Amino acid sequence: MGICRYCQTNAGWFSDAHDYCVQKANAEREKANAESYARLQKANAERELAKKALDSFRTARPRTNVRALTFGGDVCQKLTKELDAALLAKHRGLIDKFLENRRA
Repeated sequence: MGICRYCQTNAGWFSDAHDYCVQKANAEREKANAESYARLQKANAERELAKKALDSFRTARPRTNVRALTFGGDVCQKLTKELDAALLAKHRGLIDKFLENRRA
């Protein structure tokens, strides 16, 4: 008599698994694969969102400098700092996630 590799009980002559045990194992494997795929898709979506936020932050900064040059002096520096702080506050979580994923 063979022993079932899933439930460790008698599987019958010349058999190493019950049909039910094989079906159950396959169903659990498919469920685990689907969950892993869903987590991977979510992580990729978050990564793309972070990339877009970072790109938005990077492209907004040069425009700030060009605009700031027309004002001159202290006004230029103050506006640049305020805009940088506002952009950083708006996208801080996304930028942190993106940088964290790059380090991993």
